[in-house]
Amino acid sequence: MEAVKNVTPGTFSAYRVQHNGAVAIKLMVRGNVGAGGRDVLNKLGFIPVVDIANCRELLTTTPAELDAARNALIAAGVIVRPAA
Repeated sequence: MEAVKNVTPGTFSAYRVQHNGAVAIKLMVRGNVGAGGRDVLNKLGFIPVVDIANCRELLTTTPAELDAARNALIAAGVIVRPAA
Protein backbone atom coordinates (compact mmCIF):
# COMPACT_ATOMS: atom_id res chain seq x y z
CA MET A 1 0.00 0.00 0.00
CA GLU A 2 1.38 3.41 -0.95
CA ALA A 3 1.29 6.59 1.10
CA VAL A 4 -2.01 8.42 0.71
CA LYS A 5 -2.88 12.12 0.75
CA ASN A 6 -4.68 13.94 3.57
CA VAL A 7 -3.24 11.78 6.34
CA THR A 8 -2.04 12.91 9.75
CA PRO A 9 -0.26 10.10 11.63
CA GLY A 10 -2.29 8.70 14.51
CA THR A 11 -1.27 7.04 17.76
CA PHE A 12 -0.89 3.28 17.41
CA SER A 13 -1.23 0.80 20.26
CA ALA A 14 -1.59 -2.96 20.59
CA TYR A 15 -3.20 -4.91 23.43
CA ARG A 16 -3.13 -8.61 24.27
CA VAL A 17 -6.71 -9.87 24.72
CA GLN A 18 -8.67 -13.13 24.80
CA HIS A 19 -10.95 -14.00 21.87
CA ASN A 20 -12.93 -17.26 21.84
CA GLY A 21 -10.56 -18.68 24.46
CA ALA A 22 -7.42 -17.89 22.45
CA VAL A 23 -4.88 -15.11 22.62
CA ALA A 24 -5.46 -12.26 20.18
CA ILE A 25 -4.01 -8.79 19.65
CA LYS A 26 -6.27 -5.74 19.44
CA LEU A 27 -4.77 -2.95 17.35
CA MET A 28 -5.97 0.60 17.98
CA VAL A 29 -5.35 3.81 16.06
CA ARG A 30 -6.30 7.05 17.80
CA GLY A 31 -6.38 10.59 16.52
CA ASN A 32 -7.78 12.48 13.57
CA VAL A 33 -5.97 10.71 10.73
CA GLY A 34 -7.80 12.64 8.01
CA ALA A 35 -10.01 11.40 5.20
CA GLY A 36 -7.21 9.44 3.53
CA GLY A 37 -6.31 7.74 6.80
CA ARG A 38 -9.92 6.78 7.47
CA ASP A 39 -10.14 5.23 4.00
CA VAL A 40 -7.06 3.11 4.72
CA LEU A 41 -8.41 2.03 8.11
CA ASN A 42 -11.76 1.08 6.56
CA LYS A 43 -10.07 -0.98 3.82
CA LEU A 44 -8.07 -2.87 6.45
CA GLY A 45 -11.20 -3.66 8.47
CA PHE A 46 -10.71 -1.28 11.41
CA ILE A 47 -14.01 -0.40 13.07
CA PRO A 48 -14.90 2.69 15.15
CA VAL A 49 -14.79 2.24 18.92
CA VAL A 50 -18.13 3.06 20.54
CA ASP A 51 -18.04 6.20 22.70
CA ILE A 52 -14.40 7.09 21.89
CA ALA A 53 -13.99 9.79 19.27
CA ASN A 54 -11.34 9.30 16.59
CA CYS A 55 -10.49 5.76 17.68
CA ARG A 56 -10.65 2.62 15.55
CA GLU A 57 -9.70 -0.96 16.35
CA LEU A 58 -8.96 -4.26 14.66
CA LEU A 59 -8.80 -7.68 16.31
CA THR A 60 -6.02 -9.87 14.91
CA THR A 61 -5.71 -13.55 15.76
CA THR A 62 -2.47 -14.50 13.98
CA PRO A 63 0.98 -12.93 13.79
CA ALA A 64 0.59 -12.68 10.01
CA GLU A 65 -2.60 -10.58 10.37
CA LEU A 66 -0.87 -8.33 12.89
CA ASP A 67 2.18 -7.78 10.67
CA ALA A 68 0.08 -7.21 7.54
CA ALA A 69 -2.11 -4.58 9.21
CA ARG A 70 0.79 -2.78 10.91
CA ASN A 71 2.94 -2.73 7.78
CA ALA A 72 0.06 -1.42 5.65
CA LEU A 73 -0.59 1.38 8.14
CA ILE A 74 3.07 2.39 8.13
CA ALA A 75 3.31 2.26 4.32
CA ALA A 76 0.22 4.45 3.97
CA GLY A 77 1.51 6.97 6.52
CA VAL A 78 -1.39 6.43 8.94
CA ILE A 79 1.11 5.59 11.69
CA VAL A 80 4.84 6.15 11.88
CA ARG A 81 7.46 3.60 12.83
CA PRO A 82 8.87 4.39 16.27
CA ALA A 83 12.51 5.40 16.50
CA ALA A 84 14.82 2.57 17.48
